[in-house]
Amino acid sequence: MLYASRVTRVTISVPDELAAELQREARRRGASVSELVRGAVEAPIRGRAEASSP
Repeated sequence: MLYASRVTRVTISVPDELAAELQREARRRGASVSELVRGAVEAPIRGRAEASSP
């Protein structure tokens, strides 16, 4: 994925089982684990921002 602006790397810790599930799901979707996590983080934040805008 290419970005138009700078990005910041964020490190999180997850249980081994969740990491394995993320890897399986990423493979299934043909995506990276980073893309899955980024989407999971963005969705509720953007949804909240859209819900609060007039």
